[in-house]
Amino acid sequence: MNDPSTVENTELNALGDVPIDDVVALMDRPAPDYRELYYRWERQQWEAGSIDFMQDRNDWLAFPDDLKRSFLWGLSSFYVGEEQVTHTLVPFVDAVPTEEQQVFLSTQLVDEARHTVFFDRFYSEALDEQGNDMNSRLERQSGRLNSGFRSLLLEMLPAAAEKIRVDKTLDALVEGIVLYHIVIEGTLALTGQRFLLNYLRESDVLPGFRQGFTAVARDESRHVNFGVRFLGEAVSNEPRFADLIRRRLEELTPVGLSVIDPPDGDASYFDPLPYGPEQLTEYALSSLDKRLRAMGVDLAA
Repeated sequence: MNDPSTVENTELNALGDVPIDDVVALMDRPAPDYRELYYRWERQQWEAGSIDFMQDRNDWLAFPDDLKRSFLWGLSSFYVGEEQVTHTLVPFVDAVPTEEQQVFLSTQLVDEARHTVFFDRFYSEALDEQGNDMNSRLERQSGRLNSGFRSLLLEMLPAAAEKIRVDKTLDALVEGIVLYHIVIEGTLALTGQRFLLNYLRESDVLPGFRQGFTAVARDESRHVNFGVRFLGEAVSNEPRFADLIRRRLEELTPVGLSVIDPPDGDASYFDPLPYGPEQLTEYALSSLDKRLRAMGVDLAA
């Protein structure tokens, strides 16, 4: 495993060769303070518009049809998810109680917009997903989501953001950060990124996508660190929040794990892939356990 400081400072053109587990290790370290998270954001800037997708286009044309089908199903949740979290983050920014937290979450808003542009470029330039604009391409990908992702991204996340905006309570904010930073980013997105990037790196395909998607994962390591630190501080200041977090996870975990189910329960979606739902579920639950222990919450309690 590379030194974490090396991973933190790797340039975009070299990120495609960085093992995703080295990026994940950034989330497993103690969460730094909000100012240091901001400084990391400054150091880790990258340009979604600078990635060359020419080889990705050639690789995609050579993919067999069953692999294309599996890939598009797995990736659609990321494309739609990045766009959706961009729209729902503003109430979180407004609601956090300190200026340092607001400053960092403002950088996350920029990150999510950049991720959306990255996926839109990849879909339109490498995968040749037709559409007149981003909206039409996003609408097409929304049709590939299973019911679990539809519930999380299109219903539960907007509802959580609206509750934060209306209630303006720390309870609503804690519940929202559990959903956004811990479940969606720190458990589900992390799991999909890890298995997909490992597969693409071992197969040595889609180099432009690997660069950008690894940069996305590194950005999200900062976001997850924020969520862990914020919730850990909330529990330390008011131990009652541990029960609130547990109750929220009891609601969210079954829905979260259902996102692994392929469309219409068709297990053949996993046939071209070197991993299946059992490995994804095991890794997701292990990741969630790490985040909980880091914030001082015992889920078994």
